[in-house]
Amino acid sequence: GREGGSATAEEGMSRMEAAEQKAKSEVFHVVETMMKAHPNSMRPAPMGELPPTLFTEHQAALLDEPVYKSVMYRRLEACKSEEELQQLEAVDEILLTWKKEQRDAVNKMKLEVIIGCALEGA
Repeated sequence: GREGGSATAEEGMSRMEAAEQKAKSEVFHVVETMMKAHPNSMRPAPMGELPPTLFTEHQAALLDEPVYKSVMYRRLEACKSEEELQQLEAVDEILLTWKKEQRDAVNKMKLEVIIGCALEGA
């Protein structure tokens, strides 16, 4: 809820918090979407039956480790059954693999830029 308070220096902080909340809700959305899918098909199309842009659309939020961990932790606490727990573990596994691929791709690009600069300077 929004209480009527006067704007203070904390406003900058609340903007950061708002951004963090948005990121958390994005991660939560991805996790919940995956939780509803069958474990064998909880990857984006064409590999699975999730929306093809599910991960890429929320890439920044998913790659934000503190945000991701906090959402996963809260989701873990909300698990009601062994099945749900296993489903969440499967979700986490897929997302961890995907995030590693994203970071590897970024690092590879950075490396190519560095190598390219080095070669030009040689």
